[in-house]
Parts: sequence; structure tokens; C-alpha cells
Amino acid sequence: MKKQKDDVVFLNGPRLYLRPPTKEDIPYFLRWMNDPEVNQYLAMFLPTVEADEIEWFESLHKNKEKHIVLVLVDKKTGKPIGSMGIHDISWKDRRATTG
Repeated sequence: MKKQKDDVVFLNGPRLYLRPPTKEDIPYFLRWMNDPEVNQYLAMFLPTVEADEIEWFESLHKNKEKHIVLVLVDKKTGKPIGSMGIHDISWKDRRATTG
């Protein structure tokens, strides 16, 4: 799955690019959030189901002033390999956390 011509690229690097998540990414998020190697570092540690991920995805646009989530895509394969976020954004204080 190479980069789709309609992918919105937020940041482009030599080996990967970052783009906003899409509904098609929900299965990836579901797998990542239920992976013990991933969720051991997260505040969320209980098993999650597809309905939880759909609800989370649908809420993203409501919180865009405070939270930005991006998907990391491998340029070689076009496959999502992870995600990252900028959270608790304070535009006034120019402060946020990332993960």
C-alpha cells in the first residue's frame, strides 16, 4: 500500500510521513492500543474494542485546539506504523506534551 495520491501529508521526512488519521486507520489503532508493549506506557491500559476506537476517532475534531493526533506512515510500504500526538496544548503558554 503505497502513499495514496489523496493522502494529506502534514510532515514529510526521508523514510516516513505524518498525516491525520482516517477511519481506515481504526483497525491499526485497535491493534496498537491492545498491544501490551504499547499500552504499558499509556494511562489507558484496559482492553479496548472497536466501538471505543470509533468513538475516539469521531471525537478528534472536537478537541483539535487541545489535541493533535497524527499517523506515521512508512513511505516504502505505505503502511501505518504508529501514531503520535501533541496533547494538552496551551497556545497562550506555548506548552504541550507529546507521545
